[in-house]
Amino acid sequence: MKSTCVKLCLTILPMLMTLPSLADDQPYKEYKQPIFLGELFNLRLKEVLPSDAGEYIDLYRNCRHWRGEDAYNKERGEQIRKGIEGNCTGLDDKNRSIHDKYQNGTRESKIINSIIKEIEAGVSLPSFISHDPLRKSAILNEYYEAHAQYVARSVNQQIPKYEAIAEKLRNESVKVQEGTTKDLKMAKYMLGVQKNYLNDIMKNIDRLHPITREQIKQLEPKLSQVLAAPG
Repeated sequence: MKSTCVKLCLTILPMLMTLPSLADDQPYKEYKQPIFLGELFNLRLKEVLPSDAGEYIDLYRNCRHWRGEDAYNKERGEQIRKGIEGNCTGLDDKNRSIHDKYQNGTRESKIINSIIKEIEAGVSLPSFISHDPLRKSAILNEYYEAHAQYVARSVNQQIPKYEAIAEKLRNESVKVQEGTTKDLKMAKYMLGVQKNYLNDIMKNIDRLHPITREQIKQLEPKLSQVLAAPG
């Protein structure tokens, strides 16, 4: 499986190097929510392929998903039926149409075939989504910017809560500390989850707007210090 993904990644590499780059002076935009991975899949499809080819891959992916679902009750069975009907109907005709239009050897055909192979191999996040060695994807820049803003807000809200629980624990008698200790461990666990997200953001910090970049640079050591504290 690993060797297959590596080969596909090497196949896609030269095909994604012609995407337009972002301007360096983009205005600051505030994001209320992160861009989720399912949404990112479709956004990246639009970025690397013509719309009809991207729509075909999305239908293929959804069709394969619904055909693999378990109808554990009547309601779920009806959901699956609708999912198959909405995504699989006419898919063979679309497949022929797409491959007639984007014939073997074209850039589009190579990308389509590579993504389909990864989907068939059970890869949940095909390599084309994050594969952007030249940092030219506007969508990935936006993805990391939105995620960085969301993580920064979350951490800045969670750290005071963690510190308040720690202070409460210090002031409690031994007899009543057990519940607070559990609360402290949970708060620290949640901060650890944010630290994992932050590690990925730090690897892509060059993609962030300067304002967000500075916030993340200040936040990373602060979060690391809290997580290193005993308790």
